Amino acid sequence: PYDSLFRQYADSLAWDWRLLAALAAQESNFDPKVTSPDGARGLMQVRPAIARSFGQFDLYHPEENIQAGVACLRSLDTLW
Repeated sequence: PYDSLFRQYADSLAWDWRLLAALAAQESNFDPKVTSPDGARGLMQVRPAIARSFGQFDLYHPEENIQAGVACLRSLDTLW
């Protein structure tokens, strides 16, 4: 159900959208309401403090979670 969002946001990473979807599958099994024992939330399993550093995101909202995850991945790509 999130393919269109993965297609939309993967472009900003220059990733194939299926790679972004595979990451979400591994992290959350596509459950937008999941919270890990460490506090990571949603599809991309983003921690609240990380999301705040990239702006305010509702980590249980699928599109906002993907936006936060992509922002984090872009930052890591720049760093490395």
